[in-house]
Formats: sequence, C-alpha cells, structure tokens
Amino acid sequence: MKKLLLIAFAFIALSAQAGDVVYKTLTFPGGNSGEISAYTATWTATCEDFTWTLTNFNNNKNQWSYVKCGRKNTESTAYISTPLVSEKITKVVVTVDACTASKVKESYLEVASDDGFSTDVQKVDATIATGDVVYIVPNAKENQYYRLTFVCDAGSSNGLITISKVELYKYDASTVSTPAISPKGSHIYAETQVTITADPGAEIYYFIDEGLPHQYVEPVVIDKSCTLSAYAVVGEMESDTVSESYVMATSYASLQNLFDDPRAPNLDGVPVIVRIEDEPIKGIATGTNGYRNGVLLDYYPWESQDMFELYCGNVPAEWKEGDLLSGVAIGEYKVWGNGVEIALLSWEGFTVKSVKPVGPTITPATGTYTTDQTVTIADPTDNNYTIYYTLDGSEPTESSAIYEAPFTVTETTTVKAVYVDDDDNMSAVSTVVITIKKQAVYTTIAELIENCTATGSSSAPVVTLSMTNLLVTGVNGSNVFVSDGTHAFLLYGSNSGLTKGDIISGSVDGKLYSYNGLPELSVSDKWASVTVVSQGNAVTATKVAAADISAADASKYVRMEGLEYKSEETVSNKTNFILTDGTTDVVIRDNFSNLTDVFKAGGKYNVNVFVIPFKETIQYYAVSKDDIEDASGAEDVNGDGVVDTQDVLAVYDAIQASSNDSRYDVNGDTIIDTQDVLAIYEKIRNQ
Repeated sequence: MKKLLLIAFAFIALSAQAGDVVYKTLTFPGGNSGEISAYTATWTATCEDFTWTLTNFNNNKNQWSYVKCGRKNTESTAYISTPLVSEKITKVVVTVDACTASKVKESYLEVASDDGFSTDVQKVDATIATGDVVYIVPNAKENQYYRLTFVCDAGSSNGLITISKVELYKYDASTVSTPAISPKGSHIYAETQVTITADPGAEIYYFIDEGLPHQYVEPVVIDKSCTLSAYAVVGEMESDTVSESYVMATSYASLQNLFDDPRAPNLDGVPVIVRIEDEPIKGIATGTNGYRNGVLLDYYPWESQDMFELYCGNVPAEWKEGDLLSGVAIGEYKVWGNGVEIALLSWEGFTVKSVKPVGPTITPATGTYTTDQTVTIADPTDNNYTIYYTLDGSEPTESSAIYEAPFTVTETTTVKAVYVDDDDNMSAVSTVVITIKKQAVYTTIAELIENCTATGSSSAPVVTLSMTNLLVTGVNGSNVFVSDGTHAFLLYGSNSGLTKGDIISGSVDGKLYSYNGLPELSVSDKWASVTVVSQGNAVTATKVAAADISAADASKYVRMEGLEYKSEETVSNKTNFILTDGTTDVVIRDNFSNLTDVFKAGGKYNVNVFVIPFKETIQYYAVSKDDIEDASGAEDVNGDGVVDTQDVLAVYDAIQASSNDSRYDVNGDTIIDTQDVLAIYEKIRNQ
C-alpha cells in the first residue's frame, strides 16, 4: 500500500530531506562499570564500545534497570556526558521513567567543541517530564562533546529523576525522520484529538489499526480503543512507522453493572467510567499522616471481605461516614488483595447527601502525644443526648459504654463515639486516634549513658534529664560538660549562660544520641528549667595516664602531665596537636580554635582536657588555653636557669601579689600557695 501511495504522489516536487537515526544508546545495568550506591559519585558506563560519564547518579550497585539523581534535603546537579563524538548529532532523547517535576529547577543539553564546555557552546533547554524528553541540537556539527545537566532542588526523598535510556541520534542523509504523535498512547475517557508532526517538507500518512492510510491534514479524533500509526514521505524516501495505542474507557451505569460484567475479575488496569448514585460512605481512608486519600463504599463484590474503594487524594473535609455519594467515577480499575478500587482522576463532579447528623466532638484531636491525655466527648447539638463510645476501634452501639465524664488514656487508643437523639436516631461515628509516645525521663548521667544507643540525630529519641547538683566542668560555646563526680556527659545547646564551676539543678529536654562516638544530649528547650544553685566551685581534673583512657570516659575532665609535643596536622579545617607521654600518643584537637601558639617544638606540657571519643579513636578538647601548662621548666619560676631558693622567694612574692602567672603554680593544682614552695624545696633536695 505504501508503494502505491509513493507512485500516486510521485508528481509532487519534493526535495529529499535527511532524517536521523540512532547512533549510540545508553541502557542499564549492562553498561555500568561502577557499582554505585550513592547520589554523590562519578562513574562510567560503556555500551556499544562507547563510554559515558555519569556524575551524581545512583545505580543501586547495578541492581536497577535505570539510574536516579536528585537528593533528599540537599540541592544537587547531575550530569551525563559523552567523549568526543565524530558524527553530527541531531538530537538527544532521554527516557524518563519517573520524576518529581516540581523539584527539577533546570534540564538542558550542552554541546561544545571542548570537554570543558567553554568553546562553541550550544545550550538546549527542555522541560522534564515522564516519557521521552527530546533535546534538538540547533546546529549539528562533527567532533563535538555532549553533556546533559539536571539541576534539582532539595527533595523530601532521594531519586527525583529516574532515567532508563539515553539515545544519540546522528545525521543521516538517506533517511526520513519518523513522525511524532501527541499525546502518546494512554487511557482515554472521551473523544481525544491527536496531532502528528514531521520534518518540514515531509508529508504524513496515518492509519488506524489495520485500516487504509490517509494523508494527515488535521488532528485525528480518537473515540475508541485503537492503535494509530503514522509515517512520513519525502520524495522517494519513506520513514519508519511509529504507532501509539489508546484504550477507551468502558462505561457502566452503576457499580452493580460493573460487577455484573463477566470480565470484572480480570479488568485490572483498565480505564472505566462508572455512574454512582446514593452509595453510602462506609469510611474515609486515611494515611498515617492524616491525609484523606480515599472513600470506602459499603459494597462487596463477589462476597469480598474488603470494601470497594474510590482511591484519590484530597477527599473533601466535609464528607463523612454515613453520607450518600453520587457522581461519575472516572479512572483506572484495580484489583488488590481481596478488594477492588477505581483510581480516580479527581473528585470533580461528586456530591454527597448527609443522612446522619455530625457525630460527637472528641478532644484531643487525632495526633501523637508525649503524655497521658484526658479525653472529653461532647454532644455538638448541646441537647445532652446520650453518647456511646468504644476504645478498642469497634463501632459504638447502644450497647457500648455511656460517656459520663472525661477519662484518661495512657497508651495509644482509638476513640469512637456516637450519640442517640430523643427519636432514637443515631449520629455519624466520630473517630479520633490518640497515639501516646511518652518521653523518657532520666535522673542520672549513668542512665543517659546506658540509654544513648542512637547513632544520629534523625533516629534519636527526645528525652528529659532531671538533674540535681551537677557540676559544670567546662563551657565553650554550645558545649557544656557536666559531672556528678563519677560520670560525665556533654549537654550540647547554645546560649546556656553557664560557666565553669556552676552547680546546676533542674531539667533539660533534647535528643539523646552519639555524635561520631561522643554521647551527647542536644538541648532543645533553651535551658528554660535549669537553675544555678551556686557558682565558683572548684573544678579539679582527674589525673590519669593516656593508656588508661577509653571511650567509656567520654566527656570526663582529666589531667595528664609531662606530655612532650611531637607534631601537628590540619584535619577538617581544625588543628590536631599530637603529644606523647613516651608510650601513648595524645591527640589534642583545637576544636574551639584557642590553642594557637601554645605548643612549642620540644616542649613538655601538663594538660587539663576533656575526653572526646571520635569514631574509633580518642581525642581531647581543651576549652581554654589556660588548661595547657608549660612543664618544660616549671620549678625554675624566676627563669634564671637553676632551681634554687630564689624561686622560693619568687613564689612567696607571687602569693603576696595574688599573681595569676601560671608558672608560679609549680605543682599544677591551679592555686599558688605554700605547696608550690614545698615542691621547689623537694626539687632542690633531690638535686
């Protein structure tokens, strides 16, 4: 038939026009050369001896037949790029299986003569959508590089764009491009106009199912289930045929009519149009977040134990159990489990009749609570009608408990209630789901340590620390270290107003978790219930040997003496100072950026620091440079090179002057007194 058509139209003067053919195709997982399980890696995929480079795409360790890009809570940009391509590429087609279009900020193709995409650049924008996204190259050239770019906003989950195939089409003077049919094949619910486009200068022919071809001059009206096919003709050349299949919805006068159809058990995935008239609403399907996503009808096809559902989000808030629903259900028929549903296109055109009065008012509303809740049920008519309720999820009847006074629920409970008026008419059922997730209260640091099992903020429980007379052993910024004399802990939260030496009581709320190995309570209540009992209390570091410290000593305030400076290194924009006691290295991390110029090559130091587990190692924090004492020649306080009675006199002078010079604190107890004199005498006696 096509040959006859070519002869019949041979008199039309048409110049031959080039088309394009597929040059290279990228598919998954066969071409993957990297097992990627993250959205932040650069890797390659080789198909047909052609190697593509992908950046910020995940292939789930080659388990997917597609790749995904776009990250949760973080903006990201993903790329698919080619090596140098010698052929003239006329277009790039990307098959998008799924996408969250609202989160895609940009989608474009870049073409350039260099792999840095800075020379002879052509940029082609396209709107991302499910299906084939086509990027037409304005000026096809040989020896070019091609890069697809997808700029994504932060998403609520990973994988905002799913791509299963990328095709490069090359210039081919011996072919005619296939036409494009729009919309593509799909379910249709009414007469649908379909347009067909082709290259300029080409004539288009179409046929429906196995019918005769017709020349295309205006949109084709599709009013039944069929396959529409089309091809283009230029002179003596003819394109390949492209086809799209459309499935017209079957109309039913009622739900009963639908289920009387002997095909009904096997209609899964078929579009239907069903008239519904005065069907009682048995319930509103609600997601875990309270989102109303469906209407349950009291209709049981084939004696199913599950109700029939009209599935569609945003069920109007005023619809309730007992109402009568009318309208035309337009959507896809689906079979699931023992039940069936119609996945509606929308609720447009539906109406309800209220046959039951609104049920009782239940307080509190559906939600999650951290304490026991007092439940109140009220008659909305103010007529003091008798209210019946249940707490086990069952439907209340006149045999259920009668509500007389508020009551308390201490665990997750479904409260349902109805009232009965003076004419024995029962109201609609009111339902509230009260979820109780009580916040743990700990009274000791030991309990905090025992229950600190979460390894990150996202999985951390919110707890309360009810404390009595904890000593603040150090403060720097948001870091507040506390101790009860046996155990220590980090309370992390800004604007505490606390200082070293405070004794505190009261309570704090916050997330309890381990941050890279360091247990902490991330304070969330702004220290509102913390009281400073007294200030200026002595804080003494516990003298230890470095070899005896473990992760169990986290946040303890310890003293190590005679450490020799070895080296330093920069790690994540902070400096780590490495000292040693001769057998064990001690890493003092300058986390608070206050130790600049404190350590000198060859120096020895006494340090008062906090124990900070970090992953598999132990680090130490000094909250002040005053916690680092130069022990290189501490007994020679007057600096004359010898330890003698002149140093004793210097210490006595310091005592009289109340000096703050740390070199006079010979024994390192943070007080300049006669004990320092005795320490020097001991040094002299042992010389």
